[in-house]
Amino acid sequence: MSFNFTDILLCFTIFQLLFVSLFLFSLDRGKRVSNGLLGGFFLSFGLNLLDALLLLKGVYFAYPAWGLWGTNMALLFGPLLYLHTQSVIYRDFRLKFYHIAHALPFFLLTGFMLFGFHSLSAGQQQQMLRTIIAEQLPRTFYLGTAFIFCHFITYLTVSLRLIRRYRHTLVNQFSAVQNKNLNWLASTILFFLMFVGLSSLRSVIVQTPLARHQWLILAGLLLALLWFINRFLLKALRSPDLFAGLTTDQLAESDRPASLPATDHAPLLEQLATYMQVQQPYLEPELTLDDLARQLNVRPKALSTALNEGLGQHFFDYINRYRVDAAKHLLTNSPDPKLTVLEVMYQVGFNSKSSFNTLFRKYTGQTPSAFRKSIISRSTL
Repeated sequence: MSFNFTDILLCFTIFQLLFVSLFLFSLDRGKRVSNGLLGGFFLSFGLNLLDALLLLKGVYFAYPAWGLWGTNMALLFGPLLYLHTQSVIYRDFRLKFYHIAHALPFFLLTGFMLFGFHSLSAGQQQQMLRTIIAEQLPRTFYLGTAFIFCHFITYLTVSLRLIRRYRHTLVNQFSAVQNKNLNWLASTILFFLMFVGLSSLRSVIVQTPLARHQWLILAGLLLALLWFINRFLLKALRSPDLFAGLTTDQLAESDRPASLPATDHAPLLEQLATYMQVQQPYLEPELTLDDLARQLNVRPKALSTALNEGLGQHFFDYINRYRVDAAKHLLTNSPDPKLTVLEVMYQVGFNSKSSFNTLFRKYTGQTPSAFRKSIISRSTL
C-alpha cells in the first residue's frame, strides 16, 4: 500500500479532526454541551474522511462488508453545527430527546444503503466499491449527493440567520459586545460552507476533461482545513466567554412588537439623559440594558423601545456615543499631558482597543491618536 502526498495530507487531516474532537469532548471550560456538539461535528467529519481513505487505499476490498459505513456522515454535519449554534446562543439550551429527529435522514439513508449493499454478493460489493472509486456511478446516484449538499446548506443558512438575530438582540442588551458577537462561529460556518461547496465542485470536475487536476483541489481543501483547525478555531475556543450566550427569553424579547406609542417616550428619555450626565453609568465597561433599567427603575423592554423608537439607536450605540464623547473631552482637555490614549480608553469604559478605535472612528471620522494630533496641531497655531 503506497501513499502519495495527498494521502499523507488526508491522514494528517483525519488525525487532526479526531484529536480536536477528543479535545472538545474532554474540555471542562465553557459549556460542555456546546463543546460536545462541536466535538461531534469534527468527529463525524473525521470519520467521513476516514471512510473515504479506507476506500481509496483498497482496505474494503479485503473486507467488503465493512464498506460504506461512513458515506452519509455528511448528513450529520449540518444538524450538529446548527445545534451547536443554538447551544452557544441560548444560555439555557439543553439537548432534548426530540433533537434526535435531526439525525433521521442520516439513519434512514444509511440504513437503506447498507441494506442494499449487504444484499449483494462479495464480488458485487467489490465491483460497486471499484465503481465508487472511479466515480463512474449512475447519474441517479448524484441525486443523493445533491440532497446531502442541499441538506447541509439549509442547516447552515438557518444557523447564520440565528446568529444574525442574536447579534440584533446583542446590541440592544449590551454596551460591550467584542467577546459576544460570535464572529468566530459565523466564520466557522462560512468556512465549512465554502469547503463543502468546493468539494462538490471537485466532484463535478471529475466528470470533465479537467479531472486530472481534481487532486490539486483536494490537496488545497485539506491544507485549508488544517490551517483552519490549527489557526482559527482552537484560538477562538481559548476564550471562556465564547459560550456565555443569552437566555431564550432575552432573545424572544427582542422579537416582540413595541407596546408604547412614540409620544410616551419623552419622559423616560429625559430621565435617562439626566441620569447619564449625572451618574455616568457608561463608565462601567460591562454595562447592560438590564443594569441600566434597574438603576432607572424601569422595565428593560421599555428602555430598549424608548431608545429604538425615540432616538433611533440601539443600546450599544447609545452608550458608546457617551463613551466616545467622554474620550474626546479627555483627549482635548485632560489636565495630565502624559495621559495616554490607552488610559483614556479604560477611563471612559472601553475594555477593547479595537472596539475603541472602531467606534471612535465611526462617530468622529478619526482614530483617537489622529484626533489628539489634530487637537495638538490646532493649539500650536
